[in-house]
Amino acid sequence: MVVDNRRDRSILVEDVARVVEGAQVKRGDSSVNGRDAVVLTVQQQTGADTRALTEAIPAAVEELRPALPADVRIAPTLYQQRDFIDYGVANVIEAIRDGSLLVVVVLVLFLANLRTTFITLTAIPLSILVTALVFYGMGLSINVMTLGGIAVALGELVDDAIVDVENIFRRLRENRQSEAPKPNLQVVYEASREVRGAIFTSTVLVIVVFAPLFALSGMEGRLFTPLGVAYVVSILASTAVSLTVTPVLSYLLLPRLKATGDGDGWLLRRLKTLASTLVRTSLRPAGLAIGATVAGVAVIVAFGVLLSMGATSCRRSTRAPRSSTCSPSRARRSRCRDVSAAWRTSGSRGCSSPSNTRTTRC
Repeated sequence: MVVDNRRDRSILVEDVARVVEGAQVKRGDSSVNGRDAVVLTVQQQTGADTRALTEAIPAAVEELRPALPADVRIAPTLYQQRDFIDYGVANVIEAIRDGSLLVVVVLVLFLANLRTTFITLTAIPLSILVTALVFYGMGLSINVMTLGGIAVALGELVDDAIVDVENIFRRLRENRQSEAPKPNLQVVYEASREVRGAIFTSTVLVIVVFAPLFALSGMEGRLFTPLGVAYVVSILASTAVSLTVTPVLSYLLLPRLKATGDGDGWLLRRLKTLASTLVRTSLRPAGLAIGATVAGVAVIVAFGVLLSMGATSCRRSTRAPRSSTCSPSRARRSRCRDVSAAWRTSGSRGCSSPSNTRTTRC
């Protein structure tokens, strides 16, 4: 192969380099159980289902097995991305389970009533069911990010139902203690209508807060958009449940409850006493001064912590290790400069020096 022409003479590759047959440069090494192996990676197309593709690979391998040599062994289940997906989904489901149990405990402690707790908890499965139906209709899949959005919204799925149930429960108690009680259906309807505006407004505000998440582009948008969709859809579903199912269950279960004539639970009474004491104290001049001082100190400490964290990360990113790894690169560049100088002297081009028996890679 001619690489150049100088003084009516063709410069061949063999004049400037040693040409030998050899294997392709290895980019890595692989082994299975301590023995050399060849890794064959199957890449999925955009939009393909990873779990369905993983289940189809063993069938394709079985079709290829009769055409392979007898000493070739294939392990299609050695590394599967489906395992990581299953582990991630299992972790998110476990988080949803633990969050649901915590929600149950908190509701029992604060509401101190099993019926009101049951009515409130119905918002969780119904909201998740509506979210799954919406995903099915939109052609979206249930993955780690969508389940993560549901897990993030889990605590807020019962917010609207709590507001509705608590107001209905309070109005039924007041109606029972009044001298001219109204029909239970009218009380439930009026109590639910009182808080309907607040429920709708809070839902809109939550959606507005998550709206910038849908403006992300690139890899960030592909990662966090499903999370935001799952969060917003589940919140909207919980709002719909609180405005439809919750009043109906409250009308069916709460009017016949004798506890509607009692007061709040023990924990809620203690918290109300503590809150009223704090409010009275904060309205005094001394309380306002103390509150402003504490708030100012908290803001200063928070900014100090954030600045120290930023300075530490900058120092870590700009500090070079003492055992620098630049020397091999410098030596390699030096060898390449020497080889290039030799090529220029001989008036040829190539990738190695003819006087050097060892191949030099640039």
